[in-house]
Amino acid sequence: MLTFGVLYWLIPRIYNTKLYSVKLVNTHFWIFTLGTLFYAVSLYFAGWTQHFMWKEFVPEGYLLYGNFLKTVTAILPMYLMRAFGGKIYLIGVFVMIYNLRKTIVSGKLIANEPAEAPALVKHVAHKGEHWHR
Repeated sequence: MLTFGVLYWLIPRIYNTKLYSVKLVNTHFWIFTLGTLFYAVSLYFAGWTQHFMWKEFVPEGYLLYGNFLKTVTAILPMYLMRAFGGKIYLIGVFVMIYNLRKTIVSGKLIANEPAEAPALVKHVAHKGEHWHR
């Protein structure tokens, strides 16, 4: 989200215009948040499910789910939820691309912006100092 925020801040300044739509930025934020929640929470549940399946033993001391494929098939719905969250996240990226594209089209690129910096002040060493203050 930090990268998206930087793009939303930087692109209007490069093209000397305002964002096309702040509502689309908010929409992107909520779509991103929902997609991330679906993605992350389903992974947590998949990990917990697999952990607890690997800790179940029969009275004889063997693993109840000794076959790895049983744990994989048990967490398949969580992986489908993860894919759903990734698709929601991707939809949010397309909303951002649309918004930034419209912003770029509405502005004009500032190719050579004048820039200046304050003059470098020479540090005068005081008595007892070398190069470090």
